[in-house]
Amino acid sequence: MMQYVGRYYVQYFNQRYDCTGTLWDGRYRATLIDPRQWLNACARYVEQNPIRAGLVTEAGAYDWSSHGANCGGREDTLVCPHPAYLALGRSIRARQAAWRTLVAEPLPPGDLERIRSATNKAWVLGDQEFCAEIETKLNRRATPRARGGDRRSAAYREQAAAARAAEA
Repeated sequence: MMQYVGRYYVQYFNQRYDCTGTLWDGRYRATLIDPRQWLNACARYVEQNPIRAGLVTEAGAYDWSSHGANCGGREDTLVCPHPAYLALGRSIRARQAAWRTLVAEPLPPGDLERIRSATNKAWVLGDQEFCAEIETKLNRRATPRARGGDRRSAAYREQAAAARAAEA
């Protein structure tokens, strides 16, 4: 879908407004996430982006965010609550209050780095079990291989042999 938008909408926009070039910098980035563990953290990451970018001082002040639907009850047909969000409370008000509290807190630096790293490098974001499941279904590596090490050491050769056996 993003390729389609990049190819055709940009042409339309450039013709309509007598412009040239691209509308967006860089490539579109996406990654698979384990929703049980990472969906709410990733949604917080997205809703906190305008704050980190210095566009607003609070998430609710950014008009192009799902924050209004998740916290304030603003009607938005584009927002469909995920079960991970629905699990935050039994009532709408309880979920909105829980979400407001979560979004007000910055993400832990480790979570922020894991989300950015997985997205920028197109690795799967989840625990070992989830990554193994994705590797099996897609027949593709879901996590990076370990790098470096003394290739002459016995420990390195044992680890490399175990990794090759696991892949086979």
